[in-house]
Amino acid sequence: LDPIDMPTPTPRPQLSFNYVSYTSYGVGVTFEGPAGWQVDESQNQMMILSEPAAQIKEGQQCIVTLSAEPVSNNYSQSDLKSHVKQRLDTIYTSEMSDYSPSLTAERYMMGQKAVYANYTGTLVDGTQVGGRIMYVCIDKVLYGLEIIFPQGYKEDYLGVFGQIRKTMKAGTAAN
Repeated sequence: LDPIDMPTPTPRPQLSFNYVSYTSYGVGVTFEGPAGWQVDESQNQMMILSEPAAQIKEGQQCIVTLSAEPVSNNYSQSDLKSHVKQRLDTIYTSEMSDYSPSLTAERYMMGQKAVYANYTGTLVDGTQVGGRIMYVCIDKVLYGLEIIFPQGYKEDYLGVFGQIRKTMKAGTAAN
């Protein structure tokens, strides 16, 4: 039994981010993301935006991945839903010892109806994480936006995801 007069834990302060414009020529998008994050565009048609190592919380770096993949035709909502479910399966089998995905849902991204899902899980090293993945198909290009973050900071990092999603625009052609 816990004593009645046990102190209430001090709530942690909410994280705040300053947003700046980013351009990914490989993915073909512009968006607003947190200032000072590290950019990696070494992989074709992909941009990885990572929180600086000095800011890592609960042993998990927040990582945002944007991708673009040409497809033979525009995906239907059913195709997008299947793709999101496949990505969730891949994330689980490659990184997690325990995993709980949400159902898929729809929300707009880049002016089109997209499909997304959330997940929580435990990495093989015991770190508690959360994430969200979202995909949309526009003009035969499948755009992806994914984030993984320390579970204890879910609302803060879903705010980062939301800022990127609502400011993401296509039109920067890949070379």
